[in-house]
Amino acid sequence: MHASELVDLVNHRIGIAESTNSGPLVFLCWPKSASPTSIAWESTKNLPAESLALLADPMDSGATAVLTGPELADFSAWITALPR
Repeated sequence: MHASELVDLVNHRIGIAESTNSGPLVFLCWPKSASPTSIAWESTKNLPAESLALLADPMDSGATAVLTGPELADFSAWITALPR
């Protein structure tokens, strides 16, 4: 994932950020951003709206990690401070 894309994500300018390399597919997303027809929605539909979910292959096993509250605030501050 590109730092600029992560900054857009934590600032709610985009709803989903996707991995960019040839490794396993990974997403960071806000639960409300997933389409009801996607596997991401199945993994995030019961999460708090103001949480950030990490989804990795295989996506049918649910979120790998969920950030909320102070953890989400710390992550957002860290992402915003990254050089771009």
